[in-house]
Amino acid sequence: MAEAYLALSGELPGLRTLVVVKRILPELSANDQFVRMFLDEARIGALLDHPNIPRIIEVGHDEHGYFLAMEAVPGKTLSAILRRAARRKQPLGHADAAFIVGRAAAALGYAHALTDADGHPLNIVHRDVSPENVMLSARGEVKLLDFGVVKAEGRVTRTEVGVVKGNVTYMAPEQARGLDVDSRADLFSMALVLFAFATGRPLYVEETTYGLLMKAGAGPNAEDRAAIAALPPPLARVIDRATATRIEDRYQNARAMAADLQAAVRGGAAATAGLVVELFGAELREESHRMATFSPQDSTRIAGLSSG
Repeated sequence: MAEAYLALSGELPGLRTLVVVKRILPELSANDQFVRMFLDEARIGALLDHPNIPRIIEVGHDEHGYFLAMEAVPGKTLSAILRRAARRKQPLGHADAAFIVGRAAAALGYAHALTDADGHPLNIVHRDVSPENVMLSARGEVKLLDFGVVKAEGRVTRTEVGVVKGNVTYMAPEQARGLDVDSRADLFSMALVLFAFATGRPLYVEETTYGLLMKAGAGPNAEDRAAIAALPPPLARVIDRATATRIEDRYQNARAMAADLQAAVRGGAAATAGLVVELFGAELREESHRMATFSPQDSTRIAGLSSG
């Protein structure tokens, strides 16, 4: 529902900040429902202040409609990393997987526990945890992206029961069935992201969208559990627990999951950053140079952005 541009924020030369400006697509800007969804995302995003979540710097309105500006992070999403590693037949490290997903889980834990100014829980559920929405920067920073379909108290727009939002490949069974979800559905999704990064493939593979939806709604079967068990024990234990059939048997909060992943890490941000540089070195250097030399006269649309 949106498009994004690189832009400079600030009036004084030398003190301007490079940001990503996100706007509703022009053909949707007169649609009240999309405007409400966009403003919901902006309101919730403006409350999030965590090193593993991109900061929203400004929300505003001009002659072209509503926009939000957020920090620009040079890097690649896990989906791009998985595709590049597959083309090169280059296996990804289990320690890298544990580190990256552990940091993303820490971001989830922060969002899940967030309260409003009066201390009332916002009950945020991301609902779209997937490799497309986890980014790794050239410096080894992990960012959890896109709170566009988040469920939270105080949203103007509400998702009706039976409506499915998010990436089906990484959904918890209750989400794929269109049932009400809580933070434990996000942890289920994060575990499926961990499996995909550690193995180079998603746990669920079906030829049709309907088949994938049925698979996600049923949850991991015996064959899937065997594939999980084949991973190194620290990762297998985390994934198996987070994807338990009974919601009560899963991790009850993201902090516990992040702690178990941190215990499985050998290495850290520096080694993980090396992975991105190894896979995307020339592209990252070009991107960093373009961002460093960006001027107010430049007009650069970021391709491939989708939201809502």
